[in-house]
Amino acid sequence: MSLNRQAFFYSLIFFAVAIAAGIFIFSSDGSLSITDAGLTLGGGLGAMLSAWIFYRIILRSGKTFSLLLSFFAGIIISILAHPFAWYLMILFAYFAGQRDSLGQLTMNPWEGLVYLWGYVLTSLLFFGWLTALFGVGGGSIAFLLQKRISAKKTDGFALTRK
Repeated sequence: MSLNRQAFFYSLIFFAVAIAAGIFIFSSDGSLSITDAGLTLGGGLGAMLSAWIFYRIILRSGKTFSLLLSFFAGIIISILAHPFAWYLMILFAYFAGQRDSLGQLTMNPWEGLVYLWGYVLTSLLFFGWLTALFGVGGGSIAFLLQKRISAKKTDGFALTRK
């Protein structure tokens, strides 16, 4: 399997894990609002993009794929997904024409770039530990799948560049 396909495959794993995490976090009352859905989808897409970039770096380096590296990758990916999630939610709310509690339109995409970091820091403070656990889960799944792929290719377990 080529490096691009392998990295894309891992990014799909993290997309699915992030969607599951969003549903778990936001559906505690049994429903998912439009904002929650936008944030969940944004988290999934952010995790997917972060995972694709991160796993391309890991795969290109030729490092041995270990469980500890997978845990670390999952935590980093879950942290990097937060800005993507919030910005995509801001875009989603803006283009959906949502209004705030005072009846005014939500912030535009340029304002979103400015205020994004306050949302990111707040969500990392309150939910970062929970998303990191989901990230470790995604990293574990990626590790187990890589172990299975490597076992079928060779007797060894190190990733090789092809």
